[in-house]
This record gives sequence, structure tokens and C-alpha cells, in this order.
Amino acid sequence: MLEGQAVAIVDRQNNKYWGDEAARVLASYGISGATLSEIGDGLINLTIEVLEETGNRFILQKVSGIFKPSVNDKIAEVTAHLRENGVSCPKIIATKNHRNYLEQDGNVWRLYEYIPGCSKTVFTSPGDAYSAGKALAQFHEGLKNFDVQLLANDRPHIHDLHFHLSGLEKTLSRSTSHRLYSQCFALSKRIKLLASKIPDFDPGPSIIAHGDPKVSNILFSAESNSAVCFIDLDTVGLMPRALELGDAMRSWCNPFPEDSSSSLFNLELYEAALDGYDSVGSRMGLDESILPATLQIYVELASRFLSDVIHESYFGWDDINYKSAASHNLARAGAQVLAAESLATHISEN
Repeated sequence: MLEGQAVAIVDRQNNKYWGDEAARVLASYGISGATLSEIGDGLINLTIEVLEETGNRFILQKVSGIFKPSVNDKIAEVTAHLRENGVSCPKIIATKNHRNYLEQDGNVWRLYEYIPGCSKTVFTSPGDAYSAGKALAQFHEGLKNFDVQLLANDRPHIHDLHFHLSGLEKTLSRSTSHRLYSQCFALSKRIKLLASKIPDFDPGPSIIAHGDPKVSNILFSAESNSAVCFIDLDTVGLMPRALELGDAMRSWCNPFPEDSSSSLFNLELYEAALDGYDSVGSRMGLDESILPATLQIYVELASRFLSDVIHESYFGWDDINYKSAASHNLARAGAQVLAAESLATHISEN
């Protein structure tokens, strides 16, 4: 599914080698003697490329504990529906016992078919954004008639701005002795100011959304550089369309990594992304809502990352470029604030 350089067989999230465990998992699928390589930079799920001697490839994932095992049954239903409607997506491969996932030693694993392509960390051209917008609209259109009863509501407080802001305030009030408190407090004031600048908006009707349509969750063709499909469908669920698009725009329209001190909001990428979306789907009535929704999500993420600085925790963090989860999350929070401030300026000028 994803192409990239192989790295050492180590799961940074749990700080342990995963090679033997992955081999035992693959045996439940009738696969042995394959070459395993960790790929991508995912901070939630460990992703491994499986290459058999025959040349067959698969993608094996060790699923984060933040997701219930049953999420894999949902993914199997969603992907089957998408494929029936002509939308490309990775198919979950069942175990020899006809299960959509495998539980082993307290961990949940799943196996996907391999789809050739590559992922990106940022979009730097309008062509990238246009292709992603088109793919997202195809994803939404492909799930229009999906049975919503198959979607569990297991993401409490998703895009609940008040919840995230109040959580940050409580965290800071209880942790004044933290070594990064002064930096966090200064950044929190900028977050609070940004929150006050979010215009009132109508998020529109709920749709079946991807739920996390960030840049790295899109697979691109290496040959044509066009979006092939969305991956990591754990978060699929009901969400207002403006918030789904806002979540996409906050990622797609920042041409710098999410922890970069150069982060900003690029209007050219934004316009290209919406042109791509409009080429397939419809966002009628949401023209005045998407930018405010994007600003809200920047503020939510900044609040979450800043809270994680104090808690010294997150789903995962980059232990190569940062000394601690706290320092990485502080950089993430700062980058979201920079992009949000850039966007707030665009909104106030129009």
C-alpha cells in the first residue's frame, strides 16, 4: 500500500522489536518466510510491508489500542461498499479462521492487500490538492448509501471545541510546575485569542466521512502523481461535511510538516482542493463555512497538542528529532497556531 525505505524492525511506540511477533501473526494467514519492512511515519498504527518470495505483497498493521478490535469489522464493511461503488480502497484479508483481525498477546493486527503507491507528508502543488479533493469527494459519494447502523459512535468529543479548550485550561491550572509550563501558557493565550476569532458557521448536514483525511492518509500513484485512495479507515463515521472538509484543509493547505515553525495556510492549495472536490461532489451552501471550520480544527488540535505537552503523552511521537513527547507536542501545537493565525488573517481580510 505504501512504499518507502525499510527501517529497523522496532516499534517505537512500545519500544520493542516486532519481527517475531509479526511472523507469528502472518502464520495465521498462511504466510511464512516473507521479508518484513516498516514503512511510513505513522504515529498511531505500526505499518509493515510484507514481501513474499513469490513477489506477492501485503500490508500488515499492528492497530493502536485507542481503537476497539471491532473497528476492523467496520472497515471490512466500508471497504466492501466502496469497492462495489467503484471507489478504490485497500481490502482487509481474512485470517484462516475467517476473521477480519487477529488478537495476539494483547495486541490487534490486521492484514491488507497491497495497493501500489506512495504517501506524502505535505502538499506543495495545487495539483496535489486538486487530486486529493477529487478523491475525497469520490469517497463521500461512494458511501452515500452505506448503512449508518454499522458505524459505531466511538469518538466522543470529536470536534468539540469547548471540550478541548476547557480541557487545556484545566490541565494548565493543575500543572504550573511543569518544566515547559511558561511556553505552554504563552501559547495558550494565542490559542484563546484564535478561538475568539472563529466566525459562527453552519457545519452542514452530517455525512459518512473519513474522519481523518490528512495528507498522509492518502495514497498517490507514483507514476501519475494522482490520488489513488484513502487509507487508515479506523475513523470513518458520521460528521458534518464542513468539519470533514475543514479537517482536510487544515492538513492539505499547510505546505510544511505539522510540527514546522514555518507553518502557514496557503489559499492557492485551498482553492485547488475545493475545485477538485467540486469536480465530483457538492458542497453547496458551505462556501462560508469551510474556512471557519478549518480554523476551529486548528484551534482544537493546538489545544490537544498543548495538553499533551503537560501530560507527556500522545499516540506516538518522533523520538529521532525530539528528546521527549512533550517537546514534540509543543512543536506540533506551535505549528497549528502559526497556520491558524495565517488563516485568521485571510478570514479577517475577506
